Amino acid sequence: HELARKAFSQYLDEGHVHNAELQVIKKNGEAFPILLDVTENIEEETGKSYTRSAWRHISERKKVEKILSHTNEALEFANNSLKKEIEERKKAEKILAESEEKYHNYYEKTPDLQVSVDSETSLIIECNETVANATGYAKSEIIGKKIFDMYHPDSLEAAQKCFKQFVEYGEIKNEELQLKRKDGSRLDVLLSVTSYVSPD
Repeated sequence: HELARKAFSQYLDEGHVHNAELQVIKKNGEAFPILLDVTENIEEETGKSYTRSAWRHISERKKVEKILSHTNEALEFANNSLKKEIEERKKAEKILAESEEKYHNYYEKTPDLQVSVDSETSLIIECNETVANATGYAKSEIIGKKIFDMYHPDSLEAAQKCFKQFVEYGEIKNEELQLKRKDGSRLDVLLSVTSYVSPD
């Protein structure tokens, strides 16, 4: 009723109404939406004025608008969820990068001899500078070697047993072994091994 009064008031003030959205009540009491156009016209022959009104049924348009509104809400929700997921992923990546940097710094600077070995090939894929300094090799000479080439011949059999034990159980603790320096001398060590899965 209020919308109808506003449309009527507009017609009185301006002499026309265009696309006024109203509700029309059917005989059974059901309401349906329309767009109302009202214009004032004058007959050429008599000069009398009359009002012409046109109703456009917009129920289908309203249905489409409702569907679009729900779709937009769903898209907005999905977009916000995606933004949140991206933000959380960036935070996780930052934490991971910081953790990896701390581990790398520890790996390089610790006084312990650190060697990373591929358990499938037994090839050395990384070592710290402490290993190089203790054995007399350059890091470039160590990386790519078989881990067993680093052991003194008298300790080789025990080293191979440790490697098999590690493959089977995933851990070695404080095994007494001997490395062979570049000059052939012995280097007594305690071997501890844990498994690590590369993110790559």
